[in-house]
Amino acid sequence: MSINKNPGKNIVFFAVGFETTAPANAMAVWEAMKKGLRNFSILCSHVLVPPALNVILSSPESRVHGVLAAGHVCTVMGFEEYVPLSKQFHVPIVVTGFEPVDILQGVHMTVRQLEEGRCEVENQYARAVCRGGNRAAKNIMETIFETTDRAWRGIG
Repeated sequence: MSINKNPGKNIVFFAVGFETTAPANAMAVWEAMKKGLRNFSILCSHVLVPPALNVILSSPESRVHGVLAAGHVCTVMGFEEYVPLSKQFHVPIVVTGFEPVDILQGVHMTVRQLEEGRCEVENQYARAVCRGGNRAAKNIMETIFETTDRAWRGIG
């Protein structure tokens, strides 16, 4: 059986999302290259959270005093990229899971930092997130994708 069931058609996958969907899409490109599928491509519309957060925090109108960083993004990317943002903008950033108790604990950790006058990155979601993230996922993304600037709805 042929791997390429549609050799006469161009197959385009619309790849959208954040750091969470990018590794699987990068792997699809890698597999297509490995198998010699010349008619497979992706239209990539991934976005990165830290640059968007940078834009939001840089705004003179920003009234953000603390950030709950999305645990699913940090599971892939880790949280090292948030450290300079926390320092630059003097804002606590807490990596948080999605269970109600995770969110409550994340809010508590953020408020505690504000009360203590601290602004650093803390990891509430340690059961799933490590500082460096998922090295294999990051490697495939770095191999396949090139990061560029782009407009993003309402952010620029």
